[in-house]
Amino acid sequence: MQEQQTNKNILCKQGVYLPDGSVSNTKLNAISGVLTSQLIDNLLELIKDLTVFKGITAFWWELYEASDYSSLGASIKTSYLTAGLVIPEVIDAIFQSNDEALQEVYFYEFLMDTEETCIEYTEAY
Repeated sequence: MQEQQTNKNILCKQGVYLPDGSVSNTKLNAISGVLTSQLIDNLLELIKDLTVFKGITAFWWELYEASDYSSLGASIKTSYLTAGLVIPEVIDAIFQSNDEALQEVYFYEFLMDTEETCIEYTEAY
């Protein structure tokens, strides 16, 4: 219970929750926009095969569409480890949250940012 409160405090401090307790979609969009590209860039450099990476992304979308946010978060955590990156505190708090609405919005933003980064990668190479 204390861990959930700590995570909620982290999210409130980052402005993820508005004063009325609702989720700030704009803030989640900004957090995802800032933090997703480094992860995806590192993964693309490691994998070096856009087709394989698109398969990973398709798997993430399947988890998202099934509302399996726990598995989606675990898969993305594994990706952070694979890429040699530390999971940002705010992202870890989102993954550990019991707030399904929060996770739904964040993971959607993450997946859209992932697709955008893939398009940029394709255009660059």
